[in-house]
Amino acid sequence: MSEEEILYFRFLDGDTEALEKLVIIYRNRLIIFINSYVNNLYDAEDLAEDVFVQIIVKKPSFKRKCEFKTWLFSVARHLAINHVKRTKRTIPYDDVSTLQPSVTVKGPDELLIINENKRDLYEKLILIKYEYRQVIVLSYFEGFSNNEIAFIMKKTKHQVENLLYRAKNALKNKLIKAEDNKLEEL
Repeated sequence: MSEEEILYFRFLDGDTEALEKLVIIYRNRLIIFINSYVNNLYDAEDLAEDVFVQIIVKKPSFKRKCEFKTWLFSVARHLAINHVKRTKRTIPYDDVSTLQPSVTVKGPDELLIINENKRDLYEKLILIKYEYRQVIVLSYFEGFSNNEIAFIMKKTKHQVENLLYRAKNALKNKLIKAEDNKLEEL
């Protein structure tokens, strides 16, 4: 049993500190994942909180058919899809700087380059299809296996592999195109 599973079962037994630890572990990760659906950081933050509210209020059963993290992200996916259906709109992506992981650097020049590269990557990630964003976030940012991604996205492992291949190519093309545009401006 993983540490997160133990924390969840402790919460179900009445330990509120266990839930606080789960929120600390997963809040930002859920925001990034949900944002791949809703394209609005504020809505993503609200929906991430709704994931935990649902856990507090409904106390859904975790049947241990998969990892706790996989189950939690599938709950988040369900809420995000319902939100998109309810709102039926796409909102432009705003600031992701608050979600970027902290980086230890040696100097301000290096920090500037790293932050610029991350911002470019996030900006191009938003330009690709939402399924592509989801699979990239789940695979590369969250480290899920293809089987776990298939469970979360309700797809087969083969479909996930195809999505990953297409997503990487789409992202690569956006990055190359952006780099070419920068070179032309010079």
